[in-house]
Parts: sequence; C-alpha cells; structure tokens
Amino acid sequence: MAASNSRSRRRGLLAFSVVTMLLIAAVGIGLWHVVAVDSLARVGPAVTRLSALASVVRGVLILSVALAWPRLLTWLQKRGSIAVSDRAVLLAARWRIVGWLLIIELLLGQQLLSHVVRAWNGSA
Repeated sequence: MAASNSRSRRRGLLAFSVVTMLLIAAVGIGLWHVVAVDSLARVGPAVTRLSALASVVRGVLILSVALAWPRLLTWLQKRGSIAVSDRAVLLAARWRIVGWLLIIELLLGQQLLSHVVRAWNGSA
C-alpha cells in the first residue's frame, strides 16, 4: 500500500513538473518569437503593461495562499501527508509564510530594492 502511494505521488510530481516545464518553454518561445518579429521599441511598452498585470496576478496568488492555507492543510491531513501536530505548526506559520511572500514580492517584483539603492545614492 505504501509503495503504491509513493509511486503515485512520484507520478503526480513528475506530471506536474513536466507540465510546468512545458508552460515555461511555451512562454519562453513565445517571447523569443515576439522579440524576433518585433523591434524592442515596440515590445518594451507591452512588457511594461504586462508587468502591472503580473503584479496583480502575484498579489492574487499570495492572497489565495493566505485564504486557502487552512483548507489545504486539512486536505493534506486527511490524505495522510501531514500529521495533526504538523498541521498545527504549519497553520501557525501561515502569516509568516505570507509575510515572506509579500517581502519577496516587494523586493523583487516591485523592484523596491533598486528604488532604495537609487534613493540612497541620490539619483532618484
């Protein structure tokens, strides 16, 4: 029983990894094609518009992690993937995880670090 459960988990992880790699490759090929066909002057404004949309998508994902965290942990516990004590620890860590995701979003996604460095150097 445990061997088949482990095998199905590996298959699920492998399928998820393959789908993720295919999506990343499709986006990369699409961007490569756009840059090859259009000039960078035409692609730049589109990327700027899409960066705002990407920020909204990342914000929605962070919010969904915060809201779905208890249900996800309950589902994992019912599946037998985590113990009751692990669920309690992970549930207590929810806001810490969301906080770190927000910090990463501000530093990297919103380029807060580069703004701070520019302001520090006086070239704002």
